[in-house]
Amino acid sequence: MEMHNKFECYCSIEPPCPPAGEGGAKEFYDKYHFSILHNMIDPEWDDKIKLEEIQKKLILIYGFTPDDEDVMIVYKNHKKVYLPNKKYVSIQPGTVFIYDSSKIKIKY
Repeated sequence: MEMHNKFECYCSIEPPCPPAGEGGAKEFYDKYHFSILHNMIDPEWDDKIKLEEIQKKLILIYGFTPDDEDVMIVYKNHKKVYLPNKKYVSIQPGTVFIYDSSKIKIKY
């Protein structure tokens, strides 16, 4: 995890790579087809604002478009996300988990 230079959220990266905000987070997502972002949203925001902020940041960090149907966003109502390697990630308030549903299967 490394702090994104612009948004001050922590993104999944794979060292060695450029600092988050300069392609490192995108490289991780392209390789593993998922990413974890901590401190991305304020848990106190209402759901509409959370989703708008998530979408805006994902467009800028990863280059996603609103038409990307395979990009799944998990940020509420789930405590754990189970990865294909039989490990899990805890989803804390403010954490966002994204993945490409056409490339990997995730359970939560």
